[in-house]
Amino acid sequence: MGFLHLQRRNKRGAVAKLREGLDTLEPFGPQFMGVEVGDLRSEARTWLEKLKDTRGLVPAESLPRINLSKSFTETATDAET
Repeated sequence: MGFLHLQRRNKRGAVAKLREGLDTLEPFGPQFMGVEVGDLRSEARTWLEKLKDTRGLVPAESLPRINLSKSFTETATDAET
């Protein structure tokens, strides 16, 4: 949700949602249900730092992606065959 705010040039809303997201992810380990949560937390912290130095204008192609853990993608591939 934070990046939706960012795309709409709402830096304040983006920062608030990124912080809220970090708080929500806090109880989870580095991987949860196939999602690389540790990477996601790290990326959110990086973006919070980036947003301190910008006016909230960020090219869409630079927005992050959620990465699935290797074991999850291998399991999903095995299930398809």
